[in-house]
Amino acid sequence: MDALQKITEAQMDANGVCSAPNVLNGTVAQNKAVFDKMVRQLVAPAYNAAVDAIGEINATETGIQAEEALRVTAESGRVSAENGRVSAENERSSSEALRDSAESARISAETARSAAESSRVNAENGRAGTELERVNAETARAAAEVARAATEVARVGAEAQRAAAESARNVWESFNAARAYTAGNKVSYQGSSYVCVQAGAGNLPTNTAFWTLIAAKGIDGEGAGDMLAATYDPTGKARDIFAYADQQASGSAAAVQASLNNHAASDIVHLMAGDRARWNAKANTTTLTAHTGRTDNPHGVTAAQIGAARIATGSYTGTGIFGPANLNSLTFGFVPKIVIIYRVNLPLRAEMVDRLMWYSGLTGVISSGGQSQNGTSTNDTVTFTQSGTTLSWYGSSQFGYTGKSQCNELNVIYNYIAIG
Repeated sequence: MDALQKITEAQMDANGVCSAPNVLNGTVAQNKAVFDKMVRQLVAPAYNAAVDAIGEINATETGIQAEEALRVTAESGRVSAENGRVSAENERSSSEALRDSAESARISAETARSAAESSRVNAENGRAGTELERVNAETARAAAEVARAATEVARVGAEAQRAAAESARNVWESFNAARAYTAGNKVSYQGSSYVCVQAGAGNLPTNTAFWTLIAAKGIDGEGAGDMLAATYDPTGKARDIFAYADQQASGSAAAVQASLNNHAASDIVHLMAGDRARWNAKANTTTLTAHTGRTDNPHGVTAAQIGAARIATGSYTGTGIFGPANLNSLTFGFVPKIVIIYRVNLPLRAEMVDRLMWYSGLTGVISSGGQSQNGTSTNDTVTFTQSGTTLSWYGSSQFGYTGKSQCNELNVIYNYIAIG
């Protein structure tokens, strides 16, 4: 607000009637305005400024009073707040005492918790050690289970092969020309019984390359009893070869039999192995011609002696089974004195059992073989049983390959030579 100023004489002289001309020549309104000039231009502004100043003073006083009222009110609030602060401080002091007590209890609880945690850690370490042992044991168990499962799969597969082979072998029926037969199958044909010695189809049982006679049909009307000569000896020899041989002079089959009985098994194999191709070529024959093509004959067996003996040759296909419950059998048209069995197309395996040799009166023989991987002998005992014209045998173990020691490996072809 500007400071109020007094009206000076100069201001009144300049704005009063005195400053007007002595004779007023204006309009009535202009002439009247001469008398109002000083009031309008000088007195009214000064008065109004004074009034405004007084109003401002009054307003300022009112504001001061209002502010004082606010100050008094605020002071009352401050006093109340201070009283509240003092009360709150008292409550804080009590709460702090309670906090101190709770903190002491917390420290005690933390000490107990720490001790419990130490015990828990020790127990967890023990549990972890036990769990590690359990995991290791479970790993070993799982590995053993895998090995057991693999062994079981192999066993199941071998059993399936054995069952299939046994099912294929265990046939006894009337001969069916449309059926494929395997070694060991038995059929009846025109009143006689035969056993299959070589797999095939459409081969009549009278074909000795594939079948061996078990029992011939008797003559109708003759009834039970011994088989007639007309059946088992259609060529008219009608006598036992060995009884016949015993009646002959020196140089006959009797001399051959005596010489064979005095030879060791290894000597017989040595004699036969020297000309295997000739023996194989003699399949389905009934007599053996002179054994030629060799220069070593340390036992002095003559061609005439060999020619007087009876011989049967043939082959069969192995079924992969072995042991006393799974015999191999061969039946001949005469009582055998020597039987040699050998594998066709021998593989280059040192541990292979490739041949068996039996001679009259022998119940067990060590089968020929090589050396196993650890250098120990791979020979295995084979047990033989002779019943008339039939020779049966079995091996005591698998010999590393199913049926090897018995010369009955699955799907392997074996040739045989029988001398009687």
